[in-house]
Amino acid sequence: MKKRIKNFLFAGRYSWKIDTAVKYSLFHALLQYHGLHLFKKNRLRSPLLMQLQTVSGCNAECKLCPSRRQKSNKMNDEVFAAVLKSIESSGLKYIYITLQNEPTLDDTLCAKINAVKTTKPGVITEIITNGSLLNDRLMEELVNSKLDICTISIDTVDAGLFKSLRGLDLFHILAKVDKLKNHPQRKFSLFIRCTRSTINNHAIGGLKKYFRGKHIPVVVWPANDRNNDIDGQYIPHSRYYYFFKLLKIPCTIPFCIINIAWDGRLILCCNDWSANRWGSISPSVKTWIDDLAGIRGQLIAHRCDYCKNCSIYKNLNSR
Repeated sequence: MKKRIKNFLFAGRYSWKIDTAVKYSLFHALLQYHGLHLFKKNRLRSPLLMQLQTVSGCNAECKLCPSRRQKSNKMNDEVFAAVLKSIESSGLKYIYITLQNEPTLDDTLCAKINAVKTTKPGVITEIITNGSLLNDRLMEELVNSKLDICTISIDTVDAGLFKSLRGLDLFHILAKVDKLKNHPQRKFSLFIRCTRSTINNHAIGGLKKYFRGKHIPVVVWPANDRNNDIDGQYIPHSRYYYFFKLLKIPCTIPFCIINIAWDGRLILCCNDWSANRWGSISPSVKTWIDDLAGIRGQLIAHRCDYCKNCSIYKNLNSR
Protein backbone atom coordinates (compact mmCIF):
# COMPACT_ATOMS: atom_id res chain seq x y z
CA MET A 1 0.00 0.00 0.00
CA LYS A 2 2.84 2.42 0.91
CA LYS A 3 4.52 1.67 -2.42
CA ARG A 4 1.31 2.43 -4.31
CA ILE A 5 0.93 5.77 -2.51
CA LYS A 6 4.54 6.71 -3.30
CA ASN A 7 4.03 5.79 -6.95
CA PHE A 8 0.87 7.91 -7.05
CA LEU A 9 2.66 10.90 -5.53
CA PHE A 10 6.08 10.70 -7.09
CA ALA A 11 5.74 8.82 -10.38
CA GLY A 12 8.56 10.41 -12.36
CA ARG A 13 7.34 13.41 -14.29
CA TYR A 14 3.66 12.67 -13.75
CA SER A 15 2.65 10.79 -16.88
CA TRP A 16 -0.90 10.78 -15.48
CA LYS A 17 -2.99 13.96 -15.22
CA ILE A 18 -4.80 15.40 -12.24
CA ASP A 19 -8.06 15.86 -14.10
CA THR A 20 -10.81 14.88 -11.66
CA ALA A 21 -11.91 16.28 -8.30
CA VAL A 22 -11.16 12.94 -6.62
CA LYS A 23 -7.59 12.81 -7.97
CA TYR A 24 -7.05 16.45 -7.02
CA SER A 25 -8.26 16.09 -3.43
CA LEU A 26 -6.58 12.72 -2.89
CA PHE A 27 -3.24 13.93 -4.24
CA HIS A 28 -3.18 16.96 -1.94
CA ALA A 29 -4.28 14.98 1.13
CA LEU A 30 -1.62 12.29 0.56
CA LEU A 31 1.08 14.84 -0.20
CA GLN A 32 0.44 16.66 3.08
CA TYR A 33 0.24 13.44 5.05
CA HIS A 34 3.54 12.31 3.48
CA GLY A 35 5.21 15.49 4.80
CA LEU A 36 3.96 14.67 8.31
CA HIS A 37 5.22 11.09 7.94
CA LEU A 38 8.69 12.30 6.89
CA PHE A 39 8.86 14.63 9.91
CA LYS A 40 7.97 11.82 12.31
CA LYS A 41 10.70 9.68 10.75
CA ASN A 42 13.17 12.59 11.03
CA ARG A 43 13.52 12.62 7.23
CA LEU A 44 11.87 15.94 6.38
CA ARG A 45 14.48 17.70 4.21
CA SER A 46 12.32 19.84 1.94
CA PRO A 47 8.76 21.12 1.54
CA LEU A 48 6.73 19.12 -0.96
CA LEU A 49 4.44 21.95 -2.02
CA MET A 50 5.03 25.68 -2.54
CA GLN A 51 2.63 28.61 -2.71
CA LEU A 52 4.27 31.55 -4.45
CA GLN A 53 3.00 35.14 -4.45
CA THR A 54 4.50 36.83 -7.51
CA VAL A 55 2.22 39.82 -6.94
CA SER A 56 0.14 40.87 -3.93
CA GLY A 57 -3.41 42.23 -3.87
CA CYS A 58 -6.64 41.38 -5.67
CA ASN A 59 -9.24 43.11 -7.84
CA ALA A 60 -12.23 41.36 -6.18
CA GLU A 61 -14.11 42.22 -2.98
CA CYS A 62 -14.60 38.78 -1.44
CA LYS A 63 -16.22 38.52 1.98
CA LEU A 64 -14.16 35.41 2.75
CA CYS A 65 -10.77 36.83 1.82
CA PRO A 66 -8.91 39.82 3.30
CA SER A 67 -6.47 40.13 0.36
CA ARG A 68 -8.46 43.09 -0.96
CA ARG A 69 -6.94 45.09 1.90
CA GLN A 70 -3.40 44.38 0.74
CA LYS A 71 -1.40 46.88 -1.29
CA SER A 72 -0.38 45.60 -4.71
CA ASN A 73 3.35 44.83 -4.93
CA LYS A 74 5.16 42.80 -7.56
CA MET A 75 7.99 40.35 -6.88
CA ASN A 76 11.19 41.74 -8.38
CA ASP A 77 13.59 39.80 -10.60
CA GLU A 78 16.20 39.38 -7.84
CA VAL A 79 13.76 37.71 -5.46
CA PHE A 80 12.26 35.53 -8.22
CA ALA A 81 15.75 34.37 -9.21
CA ALA A 82 16.36 33.40 -5.56
CA VAL A 83 13.07 31.47 -5.56
CA LEU A 84 14.10 29.58 -8.70
CA LYS A 85 17.41 28.71 -7.09
CA SER A 86 15.64 27.30 -4.03
CA ILE A 87 13.23 25.35 -6.26
CA GLU A 88 16.04 23.76 -8.27
CA SER A 89 17.68 22.08 -5.27
CA SER A 90 14.45 21.19 -3.43
CA GLY A 91 12.22 18.13 -3.28
CA LEU A 92 9.15 20.12 -4.36
CA LYS A 93 6.44 18.21 -6.22
CA TYR A 94 3.78 20.90 -6.65
CA ILE A 95 3.81 24.70 -6.98
CA TYR A 96 0.83 27.03 -6.77
CA ILE A 97 1.80 30.30 -8.40
CA THR A 98 -0.88 31.81 -6.20
CA LEU A 99 -0.86 32.97 -2.57
CA GLN A 100 -3.37 35.35 -0.97
CA ASN A 101 -3.71 37.20 -4.28
CA GLU A 102 -5.10 37.37 -7.78
CA PRO A 103 -2.18 35.96 -9.83
CA THR A 104 -3.34 37.40 -13.16
CA LEU A 105 -2.48 40.90 -11.85
CA ASP A 106 1.11 39.89 -12.66
CA ASP A 107 1.73 40.80 -16.30
CA THR A 108 4.68 38.37 -16.41
CA LEU A 109 2.73 35.45 -14.92
CA CYS A 110 3.15 33.06 -17.86
CA ALA A 111 6.85 33.82 -18.16
CA LYS A 112 7.22 32.91 -14.48
CA ILE A 113 5.25 29.68 -14.96
CA ASN A 114 7.59 28.70 -17.80
CA ALA A 115 10.66 29.61 -15.75
CA VAL A 116 9.48 27.40 -12.87
CA LYS A 117 8.85 24.45 -15.21
CA THR A 118 12.22 24.92 -16.91
CA THR A 119 13.98 24.98 -13.53
CA LYS A 120 12.05 21.99 -12.15
CA PRO A 121 10.56 20.05 -15.11
CA GLY A 122 8.84 17.37 -13.01
CA VAL A 123 6.91 19.77 -10.77
CA ILE A 124 3.15 20.34 -11.17
CA THR A 125 2.15 24.01 -11.56
CA GLU A 126 -1.24 25.53 -10.79
CA ILE A 127 -2.81 28.96 -10.62
CA ILE A 128 -6.04 29.81 -8.77
CA THR A 129 -7.76 32.86 -10.25
CA ASN A 130 -11.13 34.58 -9.94
CA GLY A 131 -11.21 34.60 -13.76
CA SER A 132 -12.30 38.20 -14.19
CA LEU A 133 -9.03 39.30 -15.87
CA LEU A 134 -8.82 36.42 -18.35
CA ASN A 135 -8.85 38.42 -21.57
CA ASP A 136 -8.04 36.94 -24.99
CA ARG A 137 -4.33 37.81 -24.79
CA LEU A 138 -3.88 36.20 -21.37
CA MET A 139 -5.83 33.10 -22.39
CA GLU A 140 -3.54 32.63 -25.39
CA GLU A 141 -0.48 33.03 -23.16
CA LEU A 142 -1.83 30.50 -20.65
CA VAL A 143 -2.72 27.82 -23.20
CA ASN A 144 0.75 28.19 -24.73
CA SER A 145 2.52 28.12 -21.35
CA LYS A 146 3.71 25.10 -19.37
CA LEU A 147 0.86 25.40 -16.85
CA ASP A 148 -0.56 22.07 -15.63
CA ILE A 149 -3.73 23.17 -13.81
CA CYS A 150 -5.87 26.31 -14.02
CA THR A 151 -8.44 26.66 -11.25
CA ILE A 152 -11.15 29.31 -11.31
CA SER A 153 -12.83 30.34 -8.05
CA ILE A 154 -16.63 30.32 -8.29
CA ASP A 155 -18.70 29.82 -5.14
CA THR A 156 -22.21 29.80 -6.60
CA VAL A 157 -24.05 30.07 -9.92
CA ASP A 158 -26.61 32.41 -8.35
CA ALA A 159 -25.61 35.77 -9.89
CA GLY A 160 -26.94 37.88 -7.01
CA LEU A 161 -25.28 35.76 -4.34
CA PHE A 162 -22.04 35.66 -6.33
CA LYS A 163 -22.05 39.46 -6.60
CA SER A 164 -22.52 39.82 -2.84
CA LEU A 165 -19.75 37.27 -2.13
CA ARG A 166 -17.11 38.48 -4.60
CA GLY A 167 -18.22 41.81 -6.02
CA LEU A 168 -17.80 40.44 -9.56
CA ASP A 169 -20.06 39.73 -12.54
CA LEU A 170 -20.84 35.98 -12.62
CA PHE A 171 -21.92 35.86 -16.28
CA HIS A 172 -18.73 37.62 -17.39
CA ILE A 173 -16.66 34.95 -15.63
CA LEU A 174 -18.78 32.02 -16.85
CA ALA A 175 -18.20 33.21 -20.41
CA LYS A 176 -14.43 33.17 -19.72
CA VAL A 177 -14.70 29.62 -18.32
CA ASP A 178 -16.54 28.41 -21.44
CA LYS A 179 -13.99 30.02 -23.73
CA LEU A 180 -11.06 28.50 -21.84
CA LYS A 181 -12.74 25.09 -21.61
CA ASN A 182 -13.33 24.96 -25.36
CA HIS A 183 -9.99 26.42 -26.45
CA PRO A 184 -8.54 23.99 -29.03
CA GLN A 185 -4.96 24.42 -27.78
CA ARG A 186 -5.64 23.95 -24.07
CA LYS A 187 -3.54 21.17 -22.55
CA PHE A 188 -3.85 21.98 -18.85
CA SER A 189 -6.60 20.62 -16.58
CA LEU A 190 -9.40 23.06 -15.77
CA PHE A 191 -11.05 23.07 -12.34
CA ILE A 192 -13.63 25.12 -10.46
CA ARG A 193 -12.82 25.80 -6.80
CA CYS A 194 -15.67 26.59 -4.43
CA THR A 195 -15.07 27.98 -0.94
CA ARG A 196 -17.76 26.53 1.31
CA SER A 197 -19.16 28.98 3.87
CA THR A 198 -22.37 29.50 5.80
CA ILE A 199 -23.41 31.97 3.08
CA ASN A 200 -23.27 29.67 0.06
CA ASN A 201 -23.58 26.21 1.65
CA HIS A 202 -27.13 25.81 0.33
CA ALA A 203 -26.06 26.66 -3.23
CA ILE A 204 -23.16 24.21 -3.67
CA GLY A 205 -25.36 21.41 -5.02
CA GLY A 206 -26.55 23.67 -7.83
CA LEU A 207 -22.98 24.75 -8.58
CA LYS A 208 -21.81 21.14 -8.90
CA LYS A 209 -24.77 20.24 -11.12
CA TYR A 210 -24.11 23.20 -13.44
CA PHE A 211 -20.44 22.37 -14.00
CA ARG A 212 -21.10 18.62 -14.17
CA GLY A 213 -23.13 19.44 -17.27
CA LYS A 214 -20.07 21.17 -18.71
CA HIS A 215 -17.71 18.33 -17.69
CA ILE A 216 -15.62 20.60 -15.46
CA PRO A 217 -14.68 19.14 -12.06
CA VAL A 218 -15.49 21.11 -8.92
CA VAL A 219 -13.31 21.03 -5.80
CA VAL A 220 -14.89 22.29 -2.57
CA TRP A 221 -12.79 23.58 0.34
CA PRO A 222 -14.12 24.96 3.64
CA ALA A 223 -13.51 28.62 4.44
CA ASN A 224 -10.78 29.06 7.07
CA ASP A 225 -9.58 31.88 9.27
CA ARG A 226 -6.28 31.84 11.14
CA ASN A 227 -6.39 34.99 13.24
CA ASN A 228 -9.87 36.54 13.19
CA ASP A 229 -9.15 38.15 9.83
CA ILE A 230 -12.60 37.34 8.44
CA ASP A 231 -16.01 37.27 10.10
CA GLY A 232 -16.25 34.06 12.13
CA GLN A 233 -19.96 33.66 11.33
CA TYR A 234 -18.98 32.64 7.80
CA ILE A 235 -16.80 29.69 8.88
CA PRO A 236 -18.65 26.36 8.57
CA HIS A 237 -18.13 23.35 10.80
CA SER A 238 -16.60 21.06 8.22
CA ARG A 239 -16.74 17.27 7.90
CA TYR A 240 -13.45 17.63 6.01
CA TYR A 241 -11.59 17.35 9.34
CA TYR A 242 -13.50 14.35 10.70
CA PHE A 243 -10.97 11.67 9.70
CA PHE A 244 -8.03 13.85 10.72
CA LYS A 245 -9.56 14.10 14.20
CA LEU A 246 -10.38 10.39 14.25
CA LEU A 247 -6.77 9.48 13.45
CA LYS A 248 -5.38 12.29 15.65
CA ILE A 249 -3.60 13.89 12.71
CA PRO A 250 -2.63 17.55 13.29
CA CYS A 251 -2.76 20.33 10.72
CA THR A 252 -0.29 19.21 8.06
CA ILE A 253 0.42 22.58 6.43
CA PRO A 254 3.72 23.35 8.26
CA PHE A 255 4.95 19.80 7.51
CA CYS A 256 4.50 20.11 3.75
CA ILE A 257 3.99 23.61 2.38
CA ILE A 258 6.36 26.57 2.02
CA ASN A 259 4.66 29.93 1.41
CA ILE A 260 6.70 32.75 -0.14
CA ALA A 261 5.40 36.32 -0.26
CA TRP A 262 6.19 38.86 -3.00
CA ASP A 263 9.14 40.25 -1.00
CA GLY A 264 10.74 36.81 -0.60
CA ARG A 265 9.89 36.35 3.06
CA LEU A 266 8.11 33.27 4.36
CA ILE A 267 4.54 33.12 5.68
CA LEU A 268 3.50 30.33 8.05
CA CYS A 269 0.51 29.26 5.93
CA CYS A 270 -1.95 30.47 3.32
CA ASN A 271 -4.49 31.16 6.08
CA ASP A 272 -2.11 33.54 7.85
CA TRP A 273 -3.75 36.69 6.49
CA SER A 274 -1.98 38.90 9.03
CA ALA A 275 1.15 37.76 7.13
CA ASN A 276 3.58 37.35 10.00
CA ARG A 277 6.73 37.03 7.91
CA TRP A 278 10.21 35.88 8.72
CA GLY A 279 13.45 35.02 6.96
CA SER A 280 15.51 37.05 4.52
CA ILE A 281 14.56 38.14 1.01
CA SER A 282 16.43 35.06 -0.19
CA PRO A 283 13.91 32.24 0.39
CA SER A 284 15.56 29.29 2.08
CA VAL A 285 14.35 25.71 2.47
CA LYS A 286 16.69 25.44 5.47
CA THR A 287 14.92 28.41 7.11
CA TRP A 288 11.58 26.66 6.56
CA ILE A 289 12.91 23.38 8.03
CA ASP A 290 14.60 24.96 11.06
CA ASP A 291 12.27 27.79 12.04
CA LEU A 292 9.06 25.74 11.99
CA ALA A 293 10.50 22.82 14.00
CA GLY A 294 9.02 24.11 17.26
CA ILE A 295 5.58 24.72 15.76
CA ARG A 296 5.57 21.23 14.19
CA GLY A 297 6.31 19.65 17.58
CA GLN A 298 3.53 21.67 19.23
CA LEU A 299 1.02 20.68 16.54
CA ILE A 300 1.80 16.99 17.02
CA ALA A 301 1.28 17.47 20.76
CA HIS A 302 -1.99 19.35 19.97
CA ARG A 303 -0.78 22.33 22.05
CA CYS A 304 0.17 25.11 19.63
CA ASP A 305 -0.31 28.61 21.04
CA TYR A 306 0.72 30.21 17.76
CA CYS A 307 -2.18 28.52 15.94
CA LYS A 308 -4.78 28.60 18.73
CA ASN A 309 -7.04 31.12 16.93
CA CYS A 310 -7.02 29.25 13.62
CA SER A 311 -10.34 27.69 12.58
CA ILE A 312 -8.52 24.57 11.28
CA TYR A 313 -6.72 24.11 14.62
CA LYS A 314 -9.99 24.60 16.52
CA ASN A 315 -11.76 22.05 14.30
CA LEU A 316 -9.01 19.47 14.78
CA ASN A 317 -8.76 19.94 18.53
CA SER A 318 -12.42 20.41 19.47
CA ARG A 319 -14.14 17.70 21.49
